[in-house]
Amino acid sequence: MSTPNLQRQTGSALIVALTILLVLTLLGVSAMRTTSLEEKMAGNARDSQTAFEAAEFALRQAERDLANNVIVDANFGVNGGTGAYFTISGVNPEAWTVEANWAIATNVGAYGGDVSRAPQYMIQQVDANINIEELPGLGAGYGKDRYAGLAIYQITARGFGISPNSRAMLQIYYRE
Repeated sequence: MSTPNLQRQTGSALIVALTILLVLTLLGVSAMRTTSLEEKMAGNARDSQTAFEAAEFALRQAERDLANNVIVDANFGVNGGTGAYFTISGVNPEAWTVEANWAIATNVGAYGGDVSRAPQYMIQQVDANINIEELPGLGAGYGKDRYAGLAIYQITARGFGISPNSRAMLQIYYRE
């Protein structure tokens, strides 16, 4: 009896299968990295938006307090500094840039958002601290004479996000 002529197998099917498996693995790992990065970006965007909303809430609260003359209540002192209401001449016109001043800033306790810390605000009376002629956005012809007798305030608010590392700061000028 003769034996059939057996051809020698080279294993090319194994090499092709392993190559396809390697390509699929690389595609899977790449998709996982992309998804993970997108998830982090979405979380950071949410955190940033939460901090912005908290700062905006504090800003509006400060406006309400000024409109209702709450600044003369116990929340603020009369010697420029307590409660972060600065009125006296000589106080740094950019008091909001000094971290120590935020320790005495007014915390907005009624904010119901999911934040790591309560939003805060500080108020500076502009005509006591800042040269009105240098205020941004006022344009020509808006010197001190035009604002004589008016109370102008710079309100600076800062809000925190879900993470204590995310902060947003907003600043406006308020005139009674």
